[in-house]
Amino acid sequence: MPEKQTGGTPPPTPKPRGKLLRYTGIAAGGLLALLIIVYFVAPSSGFITGVILPRVGKAIAADISVGSVSLSPFSRVEIRDLKVKTIGDEFLLETASLKASYSLWDIIGGRITVHNVEVDSPTVRLIVQPDGKSNLDPILQAVSSSKPKPKSQTKTLLNIGPVALKNVNFHFIQNQPKG
Repeated sequence: MPEKQTGGTPPPTPKPRGKLLRYTGIAAGGLLALLIIVYFVAPSSGFITGVILPRVGKAIAADISVGSVSLSPFSRVEIRDLKVKTIGDEFLLETASLKASYSLWDIIGGRITVHNVEVDSPTVRLIVQPDGKSNLDPILQAVSSSKPKPKSQTKTLLNIGPVALKNVNFHFIQNQPKG
């Protein structure tokens, strides 16, 4: 016959603090994994050309296409075969490459610091129609009609280093009413 236990201590109950610590650790690990994934996916050429450039193009009322994009999120961007088109068959801007180095930490801190910009073989085509409209007008209208943001008390500081333009071509075409 089994003996009955009398006066024994009940088994210990798990402390809620241990569960909270475990769940907090799991959440922190998940957040870290998400940040690592974003760090590797966001700077990818496919993400930039498939998500970011269409949004930028829509914001400035232009079609933007690139051959390739190389981005280091904290320091530099390199864009190859950049083409910007607004209206008509001609591109407003074409360039072989655009390289810029910047400081992301300064941008986060409210200072826009661009250490240098290098644009190789840009071609700008400004075409004015007989009615006075140009292929630059859609961009100017989109930028000027954007909703003004509330002014903050702090001013944004702008620090731009050297800008190098190599092999620049500028075409100004003015179409006359009679052709």
